[in-house]
Amino acid sequence: MLRLPAVVLSLFILLVASLSAAETIDPQFVRHPKIQSVTLSPEGDKLAIVMIDQGERVLTVMTLDPLEITYVLRFTGDEEVHNAYWVNNERIVTSLRFRIGWLDQPRVAPNLYALNYDGRSQKNVFGYHVGHGQNEMDSRIQRQEIQYASAEVIHPLPNDRKHMLVRSMPWKRQGYNYFYDETAYGEILKLNVYNGRTRTVMPSPVRGGTVFANDDGEITFARGIDGHGMLALHKYHNEEWQRIGNAQQDQEVTPFAYDKTGTTAYLLSRVDTDKTVVKAMDLATGKQSLVFADDDVDVQAVTVVAQAPLAVLTENGLPQWHTLDSTHPVQGFLRGFAKSFPGYRVFLESLSENQEIAVLSVSGDNLPRDFFLANLKENSAEFLLSAADWLQPDDLARTEAFSTESRDGSPLRGYLTFPRNSSRENLPMVVIPHGGPQTRDYWTYDGEAQLLAQKGYLVLKVNFRGSDGYGHQFQRASDRHWGDLVQNDIADAVRWAISAGYVDPRRICIYGASFGAYSAMMNAIREPGLYRCAAGFAGVYDLPLMYGAGDIPGDRRGEAYLERVIGRDQQQLHEFSPVHNVEAITVPVFLAHGGRDERAPIEHAYRLEKALKENGAKVTTLYYPAGEHGYYEESANLALYSALMEFLDTHIGVEAQPAQQHSAE
Repeated sequence: MLRLPAVVLSLFILLVASLSAAETIDPQFVRHPKIQSVTLSPEGDKLAIVMIDQGERVLTVMTLDPLEITYVLRFTGDEEVHNAYWVNNERIVTSLRFRIGWLDQPRVAPNLYALNYDGRSQKNVFGYHVGHGQNEMDSRIQRQEIQYASAEVIHPLPNDRKHMLVRSMPWKRQGYNYFYDETAYGEILKLNVYNGRTRTVMPSPVRGGTVFANDDGEITFARGIDGHGMLALHKYHNEEWQRIGNAQQDQEVTPFAYDKTGTTAYLLSRVDTDKTVVKAMDLATGKQSLVFADDDVDVQAVTVVAQAPLAVLTENGLPQWHTLDSTHPVQGFLRGFAKSFPGYRVFLESLSENQEIAVLSVSGDNLPRDFFLANLKENSAEFLLSAADWLQPDDLARTEAFSTESRDGSPLRGYLTFPRNSSRENLPMVVIPHGGPQTRDYWTYDGEAQLLAQKGYLVLKVNFRGSDGYGHQFQRASDRHWGDLVQNDIADAVRWAISAGYVDPRRICIYGASFGAYSAMMNAIREPGLYRCAAGFAGVYDLPLMYGAGDIPGDRRGEAYLERVIGRDQQQLHEFSPVHNVEAITVPVFLAHGGRDERAPIEHAYRLEKALKENGAKVTTLYYPAGEHGYYEESANLALYSALMEFLDTHIGVEAQPAQQHSAE
């Protein structure tokens, strides 16, 4: 195991301690949004709110009349609330998760915990915690339900107030420890949310993945990995599982709704089409028909009420809703409500069973998320909660969408965040390529962009080839082209911003996290005259190392992913690795990394730092021993961004000596 020297830990602690005396950034932009989710009880008279309190996710339960908190649930140790599910108007089940870095996907803990809305009748109902804290007089039958497995909530079963459907995924024992068994198929269980007892409903036909049910709680589909490592979709029909589609092709399909008769399912699908579209499937015949498609982008989300799809969301620059059913009263209310917030995203977060009470959210570039309580019967809505009440929209920078083309004609779309009250010309700019690469940037609130804009920097983000959201071909175009096509797209977007007159070409730095950190270094290598400095956080810098370190190559599918996206050609892997091309980096470099990063082990940063210093480059480092793939603690993020801002200010800030003018061509 790699270990950080004690002096590194001491330096990091000193940096954190020094912030209280002289902070270089506004800490409000590194705070986690306080409100994570708001869910109505079935009768619409209570709220289950997952929120951040004192640095951890907790569950706060409230009644609406009177408006008061009835209970706050928090856990100790490394576990915290993940999601909350109303099983009936009294009982809530929460899934748990482990605290992680913000670049990581949530690591769900293998436990389910149940309680009443007022905090009574609390019980571990699934997982290895079952039985902990029970009275010693409890019977052996009550105490034998310990599950060495993970649980995924499938459906709360609205017509059964005592049970919910869950999918169990067993662990395997190695020595004294248990680990998720990636070879196991698991079972679908009916779980009693009061005593934790389970009954097997049926086996799962796939490993991992997700099991789906309709609004009546009837199992309909399962999607996951088959015995050959392919992403498979199965339909449950006539009391048996039936595989759908070509067994030699990944089935990128997500069922999300069903018609009132129960004979048709609606799917988000990217099978036999370039973009993600909405299709309808006849459940008896399996025949599919197109419901909605956009020529340029994937469908991002769907509004569903009582098994009916009402509208779909696309994000081609700015968010846009497309109505599917204009006659539905809920959709009519949503359209009217959205007129009060032109240009912003409006989501239906939760709806009571009688469709009269709803929780809606509004979000945008200068609004993390505000929640509203709506009474559809009275055609009214009132403000409820703000995800980040310490931020004032009028004080925040605004973000604009742009579109241009790469040097070979590929369409490029991205976002510019301008400093408030700026001249919009000749500005210092920070380029932030996103991670992934198979993610994307959106027109949304971005704490990093706001932090930089408050300091006077224009921020550019571009959805380069490899980004999600623009179809299969665009996403796969980055395969084995991390070091050339992707980097060309980023540089071409920078040159477009220069030619538009927004940017002082002598004051440009590039910074990214994860894959974005890789791109920051590769762009500095390939475009030596374009940038004044380069910064990377939690990056991969040595592509051959990805096959031997980190959590990606841990299974067959991870290995296959690496072979697809970076390949095995050793010459190209070295050509596309910052570690092996440091002689081309002529600008100062900032590296930050966490010592417990499993996705991009800190060895990547160590190797790049060593190679840069041996080549005589200027390198600033900030290593945090307890940090993962992104830092969870706000104090650690404050230290990171303070050091990053000092680095940027030194090289492209107001008092920095401008570099020699270079051409934008």
